[in-house]
Amino acid sequence: MDFYRNFIEIVDDSHAEQVYALCPFHADRVPSFTINTNTHQWYCHGCGEGGGYVSFLQKFLSIDKTTAMNIVNEWNDTQK
Repeated sequence: MDFYRNFIEIVDDSHAEQVYALCPFHADRVPSFTINTNTHQWYCHGCGEGGGYVSFLQKFLSIDKTTAMNIVNEWNDTQK
């Protein structure tokens, strides 16, 4: 969850397998954005978008896949 917390505010992390946030990709008043705490995959029940770290960065920052992969790799290196 630490990766996603760099970009969005987690609203509810009281559930064992997923956390909830307001979706950063559409006007969201109730938390429809979920992140699986085991797989780190995200899904928005409001707009139907989903994926992993790379797809999140691509959409959130409007960047290409290679740039997103480089950011994820750099972040992973700092976590070691």
